[in-house]
Amino acid sequence: MEDYICRYYDLYYAKLDETAAAWPENVRVFGLDQMTTEAGRREILEFCLPGRAHVDFDAHLNKGS
Repeated sequence: MEDYICRYYDLYYAKLDETAAAWPENVRVFGLDQMTTEAGRREILEFCLPGRAHVDFDAHLNKGS
C-alpha cells in the first residue's frame, strides 16, 4: 500500500508540474509556507485576482478543539 501511495504522490506532482509549465498564466504551484507570510499571500492573491486591491489578513493556526 505504501508503494502505491508513493507512486500516486509522484505521479500527481509530476502531472501538476507539467500542467503548470504548459499553462503558466493559468496554473501555478504555491507552497504552504507562502500562506504564512504577507508577501506570500499577496503573491497568491495577485495571481488569482490580478490588478485588484488586496487587503491582507492574518493567518491563524488551528489550535485544536
